[in-house]
Amino acid sequence: MALGLFSILLEKVEEHQIMKYAVLFLTIIFSSCQEPLFRSKTDGEIHNLTGLDGCGWVIGITVDGEPKTLEPTNLSDFLSEPTEGMKIRIKYNELESASICMVGAIVELTHLEEE
Repeated sequence: MALGLFSILLEKVEEHQIMKYAVLFLTIIFSSCQEPLFRSKTDGEIHNLTGLDGCGWVIGITVDGEPKTLEPTNLSDFLSEPTEGMKIRIKYNELESASICMVGAIVELTHLEEE
């Protein structure tokens, strides 16, 4: 009787261990399908659109030869006094949100250096 209970308990523990490893394996597989955490640095130029409704400072970049405008949510974390035409190099993550300005992609800067 005790041997039967032990074998049932052992089976349950093995099932539990297998389940833990399966969850770990699936987590690794699905997380590898996401975009890389860090982008390469991108050259950009700061532009002042504060005269337009709901706009502030934006960053102009080029992606695959096409101009693109970024609306950073945290530019002031990196620059206290941006200037028109300032050349910068940035890393950023695009956010899934909209803005009142609506001139570009909403982004969160992760790195900024002046050129």
